[in-house]
Amino acid sequence: TFFFSGICAISSGVVVSLLQEQYGFAYGMTGTLLSLMSIGNLLAGFLTGVLPGVLGLKPSVLLLTIGYTLGYGIMGFTGDIPLSPDLRKVALLAAAFFLVGIAKGSAMNACTILVSDNSADRTRGMNLMHSCYACGALLCPFLIAAAAKVSTSLAVFLLAALGVVLWLVYLKTPMGGKVQSAKAAIDWSFLRS
Repeated sequence: TFFFSGICAISSGVVVSLLQEQYGFAYGMTGTLLSLMSIGNLLAGFLTGVLPGVLGLKPSVLLLTIGYTLGYGIMGFTGDIPLSPDLRKVALLAAAFFLVGIAKGSAMNACTILVSDNSADRTRGMNLMHSCYACGALLCPFLIAAAAKVSTSLAVFLLAALGVVLWLVYLKTPMGGKVQSAKAAIDWSFLRS
């Protein structure tokens, strides 16, 4: 999951350049799209803290990480959809980057939890997992560049397919149930510091 997450998370920078070239976006627009991805990543931090207590860990992870598939899928289809005003296309791309951001944040959190819960040596496990993430991130530009030689849509659909693979790996991964009882009191005093 860390390997596929490395590919899907880092590719957004490459994809935004491809979309900028395809649609003729100004740098302000591409910056806005990347900012929306960062906002989604931030929101994922809150969602991954709350949703497992409500839905359980596995359903939460599956719900949030589907954002890679949906986000990159939307990006791929926007080039083929004849939308009359460009504002609609931009709105779709904005939603897509936001979904990718949520998936990015939740995948990283889920991977960290899985290593923490299932590793005898947490430090060694985290170092190994971050190495897998780095390998995926290193391969990402080469993979996207090769696919983009055919078309931009192929590149983002490839990322959507890798998002499906990541989701299927999470589906097959055994995870714990609900993280915390709904009756347990949450200590919010850390917010004062």
